[in-house]
Amino acid sequence: MSDVLLAAKFKHQLGDPLVDLIRRAAANIIIESGASDVLTMATNLTVQAAHFHEATGHPLPTTGQLTALHTRMKDAADTIKHGTLRDRSRQTSFQTAIEFDVKGTQYRFFRTAIWATSGRSGEFDLVETLKDYCLLLAKEMNIVWESTFVLQDHQFADAATIVVGDKNPNPQSCQYYLYEFDEAARERRQLGQLPVGFSIQIENRSQAEWVPRP
Repeated sequence: MSDVLLAAKFKHQLGDPLVDLIRRAAANIIIESGASDVLTMATNLTVQAAHFHEATGHPLPTTGQLTALHTRMKDAADTIKHGTLRDRSRQTSFQTAIEFDVKGTQYRFFRTAIWATSGRSGEFDLVETLKDYCLLLAKEMNIVWESTFVLQDHQFADAATIVVGDKNPNPQSCQYYLYEFDEAARERRQLGQLPVGFSIQIENRSQAEWVPRP
C-alpha cells in the first residue's frame, strides 16, 4: 500500500471519525438516553482502530505504550463484536457518563464520557484511549495527520444544565461525574461525590440535534 493511500485510509477510517467523536462528546445534547449515539460512535471506532494495522499490513511493536493501548482496544473490540469472551479477563463493559466542571457553586457541561472496564486493564477512558492510540499509530506508520480537536466552549452557570432534543430522553437516569480544576497539579480532579443538593436542570429544545463536521 502506497504512503498516499495509507494516509487517506487512516484519515477516512480513523482520523475523521475520531474528530467527530470528540466534537460530539463535547456537545451538550442528549438525543436518546437509552441508545447513546456517543457510545455507538466510540464502539464503532474502537473496532476500526483495533484492526487497522492488520488491514493495512503494518505489524505493531511488541512492547511500549502503543501496544498497551492496543491491548485495551482489542479486548473492547472483541467484546463489541462477539459478546461473551472465553477469557473473562478480556471481557469489557461500557458506561456512559455526563461530566461537568465545577467552580465554586457554578457548573458547566464538559462532555459525554465513555468509560470502559476489563479485568486486565481496569477502568479506562475509551475516548482518550482512542485519541492517544490514533496519534501514536500515525507516528508509528509515518503518517502526517493534522489532528485538530476544536471543542465547544461552554460557560459556567448557577445550574448544571443538560439540553435534550425531541425524543423524550431521561437525563435524571444518567451517570454524572463532577470535576474541579486543581491549580497545584494543573489538572482536572474528579470530586469524590456529588455535592449535597446537586440536581440537573433540563433545557428542552425542539428538534435539537448535533451537526457533524462537514
